[in-house]
Amino acid sequence: MKSSRSHPSPRWFCRAALFFVAALPVAYAGCQPTALPTAPGPVADRVDVPPAPAEQTFDRPKSVPFALPEQPDDELPFSPMDSTTLQFGEPQRATMNLRDYAPRAFKLDVPEDTVAVLFEVRGAPCTLDLLARLGEPVDDVSPPDYYNYGEENRLMVSRMSEVPLESGELYLSVEYPLDSPPVFAARPLELFDYEIEATVISTRVDGQLKAGEPMRGTLTKATGGFRSYTIDVPADVDAVRFDLDQVDGDLNLWAKFDAPMVSSLDADILVASLAGRETLILDAKSDPPLHPGRWYLTVSELDAWDDTPFVLHTSFGHDPPAELLTIPKMGDEADSPLRTAVHATVELSSGNYAGTGVLVSPNGLLLSNHHVVLDAVEADKLLYGDAWATQSDAGPSATESANSATVEREQAESNDRLDLVVVAATIDPRQPPVELFRARVLDTREQDDLALLQITSGFYGQPLPDDYRFPYVPFAEA
Repeated sequence: MKSSRSHPSPRWFCRAALFFVAALPVAYAGCQPTALPTAPGPVADRVDVPPAPAEQTFDRPKSVPFALPEQPDDELPFSPMDSTTLQFGEPQRATMNLRDYAPRAFKLDVPEDTVAVLFEVRGAPCTLDLLARLGEPVDDVSPPDYYNYGEENRLMVSRMSEVPLESGELYLSVEYPLDSPPVFAARPLELFDYEIEATVISTRVDGQLKAGEPMRGTLTKATGGFRSYTIDVPADVDAVRFDLDQVDGDLNLWAKFDAPMVSSLDADILVASLAGRETLILDAKSDPPLHPGRWYLTVSELDAWDDTPFVLHTSFGHDPPAELLTIPKMGDEADSPLRTAVHATVELSSGNYAGTGVLVSPNGLLLSNHHVVLDAVEADKLLYGDAWATQSDAGPSATESANSATVEREQAESNDRLDLVVVAATIDPRQPPVELFRARVLDTREQDDLALLQITSGFYGQPLPDDYRFPYVPFAEA
């Protein structure tokens, strides 16, 4: 049954559309913008819209702590395009002008003995971007050498940065990161002032090392992420050994004879791996060889964002200190399955690669990934030949073939080389893993990204305790 309601014809729609278009000029004429009424007293968030086309502006707040006094634009304290020279240790007052969002530019002369420079912004009502470049001002064309986007209003530049700090002119740009001005007490700020200070961190000596006396220290941002020490080596000493311990971070060791260092490029010997428990040995075989006299040693961290404590052991001779050879027990047989799984999960590092693994047997077999141990496999091939190193396309007999080459490998290990894979294990679940063991790659399958390893010794090559049992997850559950 058809509806009795009639529908408008298409002709009606056309007439209505023509009427609407014809009425537009009349309607628009009655909607021209007019000036808003002005309230008594300064109102920071009021917008004045003039009848003629003009730039929209915000009234400057007069009772906000961060706002500057009223003054003509041509009398602002600094021109946004000028590079203000900073002096180390002398805070500099500066102004951020958000009318045109122009950044503030500064420059600094870096002395030869400078290890790091710390820029700090204080008193700003918001976080600001800090960007720096060596030798020329920061611009929008090419990326800066250093940057900190909206974090802590601080920027650390050092000889250990990805782009190493150099002596000479260093330029800094302080920029507001957003498209709208900050708001304070419900009022937008077009202008606000702040204070900027540059602190220089120069070469220094933090203490003198003595054999048999551990040195405790902490790396912080305020110290430039390094600590430097000296040691006087007698003529009758044939080797000096430095060992880092109780480290939660990736620390490095530099050494130089008879002169301090401002960067790792100045070092005679540099030890830098993914391990935290680094070891540096000076003897007749080191390059350069050990000389009697004063040596300088630096403990450093690439990015010292957090405080990193450490203990530095110094000894005369090649052997590690006895107190570092103890291997603690991992977990307990009475642990819950969850706690056992935590202890059975380990961290691995080898050369430029790192990752995780899981213990799958009580005697130290563990499963990991091929890419994690790639450097160790390649090093085995280079030092001992393909007879030991397993192939990525090896079949089921690869482990048997590798084990049959043990005698050949042992003959080649005349230099007492440690296995390259470092294993960090969890002793206390509330603390980071500790580098405790060395492992050997038994087999790898590149196509499946799998690797089978065997823990062979303690971190320093010391034998495992008798009847030492590892917490493990059964292979079928790994």
